[in-house]
Amino acid sequence: HHGGLAILGGILVAIIAAFIFSKSRNLPFLKILDLIAPFVALGHSIGRIGCFLNGCCYGMPSKFGIYFPVHNDVLIPTQLISSFLLLILFIVLRLRQSRPHLAGEIFIGYILYYSALRFLIEFLRADSPKLFLGLTIFQYFCIVLFISGALFYNLTWKRKTS
Repeated sequence: HHGGLAILGGILVAIIAAFIFSKSRNLPFLKILDLIAPFVALGHSIGRIGCFLNGCCYGMPSKFGIYFPVHNDVLIPTQLISSFLLLILFIVLRLRQSRPHLAGEIFIGYILYYSALRFLIEFLRADSPKLFLGLTIFQYFCIVLFISGALFYNLTWKRKTS
């Protein structure tokens, strides 16, 4: 009802579950993350349509938006924008999956692109309070997620090319 860190928490739990699963079956952890990452983006895209239908994760008032009866206002449909961009991310990741890539590269691509996408969409949303420097808590999480993903990718790339 009041929102939360659903997708960010979900990503963390999925990583932990994939790690436990991969270790219990003696499977390559990063390859499992690469396998599921595009479908996480697809599921997230479909989930944002649910957000639109529910009226949560809404954007700021705008004369060019969509009328939301639950808010009795015309708002930017950030849920639909996110859904569309996540669908594009799914397509890009699936295409990338079919080409040679480093283990973990697809998953890190998801993390990097999603954190950047969410960071930017937050400027259009009106359901999260602004904190320090006018950013939302989600934007700060996205900054940490993006930096972590970039560091992981850089460390993985250096390890593979050394």
